[in-house]
Amino acid sequence: MLAALGVGFAAMTALQGEAASLVGTVRDAESGRPLAGAVVALPDLNRAVITDPSGHYLLRQVGSGPQHIVVRSIGYAPRTLHALVPPAGELEINIVLRPEPTRLPPLEVRAAPVIAGIEPDEDTEFPGRAISRLAMTNHPLLAEPDPFLAVAGGAVTIQPESPNGVHIRGAAADQTGYLLDGIPALSPYHSAGLFGAWNPDAVERVRVTSSAVESSLDAVGGVVSGMTRSPGSRLRAEGSAGTTQGRLTIDGPLGLGGTGFLLGLRSGFTGLLAPRQEGSYLRGGNSDWLAKVEGPLLGGRWRAIGFGGEDEIGAVAAAGLPEPGSSAGHNDFEWHSYSVGAQWQRTWSGTTLRGLGWSAASDANANWASRQGPLQLKSTRADRGFLVALERRTPRSVTAATFRIGGSTTRYQVDTVAGSAGRFPETRTPVATAILNRRQDLSRTLTIELGAALGSSGGQNRIGPHVRLAWRLADAVTASVSLDRLHQYSQSVRNPESIVGNIFPVDLFVGSGTAGVPVARSDLGILAIDSRPAPGVRLSGQLYRRRSTGLVLAAPRGGEPFSTGDVAIGRGTAHGLAFDAAISARRFGVVASYGYQQVRLGTDVMRYRPSQGATHSLDAGVIIFPSASASFRIGLSGQNGRYATAAAGGFEWEACNLRDRGCEFGGSPYVADGTLGRTALPGYLRLDAGFRKHWHLRLAGRDASLALFGTFSNLLGRRNLLTYAIDPLTGDRSPIEMRPRAPLVVGLDWRF
Repeated sequence: MLAALGVGFAAMTALQGEAASLVGTVRDAESGRPLAGAVVALPDLNRAVITDPSGHYLLRQVGSGPQHIVVRSIGYAPRTLHALVPPAGELEINIVLRPEPTRLPPLEVRAAPVIAGIEPDEDTEFPGRAISRLAMTNHPLLAEPDPFLAVAGGAVTIQPESPNGVHIRGAAADQTGYLLDGIPALSPYHSAGLFGAWNPDAVERVRVTSSAVESSLDAVGGVVSGMTRSPGSRLRAEGSAGTTQGRLTIDGPLGLGGTGFLLGLRSGFTGLLAPRQEGSYLRGGNSDWLAKVEGPLLGGRWRAIGFGGEDEIGAVAAAGLPEPGSSAGHNDFEWHSYSVGAQWQRTWSGTTLRGLGWSAASDANANWASRQGPLQLKSTRADRGFLVALERRTPRSVTAATFRIGGSTTRYQVDTVAGSAGRFPETRTPVATAILNRRQDLSRTLTIELGAALGSSGGQNRIGPHVRLAWRLADAVTASVSLDRLHQYSQSVRNPESIVGNIFPVDLFVGSGTAGVPVARSDLGILAIDSRPAPGVRLSGQLYRRRSTGLVLAAPRGGEPFSTGDVAIGRGTAHGLAFDAAISARRFGVVASYGYQQVRLGTDVMRYRPSQGATHSLDAGVIIFPSASASFRIGLSGQNGRYATAAAGGFEWEACNLRDRGCEFGGSPYVADGTLGRTALPGYLRLDAGFRKHWHLRLAGRDASLALFGTFSNLLGRRNLLTYAIDPLTGDRSPIEMRPRAPLVVGLDWRF
């Protein structure tokens, strides 16, 4: 019996060994490319295999007779075949699949939103601050992305609604330097509905620092640095069209060994909706552009970049006139700026070598109907320079050395019908700077940073030391103290206390050594603490004190928007504290900041509060994501302890908004006598709400998105004041109101 069973088992095994096998290759029907990972199934036998990297499949021990073969692969139309399998041997069936887009059900992946202050790739140590392009888009306080408005809060202040500069820890606007990809930018401002002159779609990241070794001795307030985004591996385009501006940004490869390009264009819509019969409305235009090419070279990377901006605006020179062409004339303002540069950088074995050269220029022109008669302003500045930097990194230290040679050429002139009203002749200010900085981890919890910037100009040497100590008090808490001395070789003679600065924010530089213009100096100390108590939560605070000398002050010497040739040399003090908080959760993000400051400027005979020096400032906002494609935002801004300089002379004013159809500034106001920094303003409070909804589309086989956005401003309808206008005959004060409850912006943006 056992022998019979053995014979039967052997016979069955022999019969199975003779069963047929199915083999073959699965390929793309259009390209002939083998398809890896395709599923080849025999549903009648409940068997399946997956093709290997060469598209080959093998099904063993397939019973003879008719069989169904089903082949599937993502992105291809499934195919069913009928096969008559022989009793033994090998049956080869090669299969081709036709490409077919596969529509998958919506898959929602919800991560915590990227919020300013909490970013995964943050590389800026507190008390510096940085924000990425995505965080700008998610910023609850911004109606539209703006690199300069995005860094405001806490110790960085910007005047609300009509900004005329970025103020870092109590410093004036002209004491802030600007770098885009390391290239200096001069007066990168717009006006009449726009502010920063950097296209937000082209700038990947913005950071603010006040270190002497980073500012290169040419900005006593601090530096705002922007980094443009890198070109993608395929052509991309994005843009926006709204009631304030239109933007277009394109990037992609050039097909030259990894070389890519980035091009950004933007234009503002000043006066687009303004009624034609009212000459007090601002009219004109503003625009900016950016172009970059970069790629590999000599084991490193090179890039060439250029950017620029221009503004032309004007309105009637006397309030109440119906037409811009009336006999009283026109106030016109025009300014341009451009910068070009090239850089090469290479890193090997922890060492980075960088070379950078640049040329930057700006000019400003104005026709102004002053009390004494028409004034014509012409101001120019041109910078050129290059630097070589070497940085060495080890696990516990960073050593950096930079040698920078550059210089500025400035010229400033104001003319009247009768002749020159005042001028600062052409001045060349060459500056050579050597910077050395070392950061060393002394232990797991203590880091020290020592550096100095030695500048030489006009036969005089000036040193800007930098010291920073950082303690890790706990795994999520770091405290630091820093001391810096900074210098600045060119200063502005625009009058920042004039209300005209709200539409003419440009810096009007004169170089040191001209007509007694000194080199400004600022000593800054900061005590800071930074805490990350939980994932997605950041709390930070700082105390600071600044003392500045050698400041050029136009406001104490005249009431016009700019100096007519006479300036005061004074000093300034600023001290304050600031707190910042950020929370990022799955469906919402929160940002909040509070700043307290006391800022004073003056000379030996007078002192005053500058208009940017509000004692208390508060900004808070929340963005909510009810779905992955929609967001709502609420932003609250408040200031208290505001002081301004009253304006004299009749003029008309309306802040930019849609209800009033634009921005209005008619007349030729001047600074009222005896009111410099002495006009107390009521508290400022504004609540804005915005929304954004986007949709995804398939265009030309690619994913595209289209979004609708809008912001409604001053929901509380609060009567905020910009300043007071004083009647020079009666002395009566008239409040100049800021933005009413009104729509601010509506538009569409898109990506492809």
